Amino acid sequence: MSSGGFEVFAMGALVFFLSLGSYVVFVFFWPEWVGLTGKVAKESEKSHVGGPAEETSFWKKMAAEPMKGSKSENSPQSHDRS
Repeated sequence: MSSGGFEVFAMGALVFFLSLGSYVVFVFFWPEWVGLTGKVAKESEKSHVGGPAEETSFWKKMAAEPMKGSKSENSPQSHDRS
């Protein structure tokens, strides 16, 4: 390999390892910046978590009572055709 090719390879390797090193630094100190969920984001998610939804009296009433008037008075099933 000529010295010119080696210099290009060495510079490419240097750029790669510097980039990788900076990524590792960001992962440890600022994980949100590289798309990871860090401590701050996890605390924010915990503060936004709500409890279970309350069942209102409307839904309790709907579950307890069968639907009234499910057959229309004008429907064919409601007329006696004997």
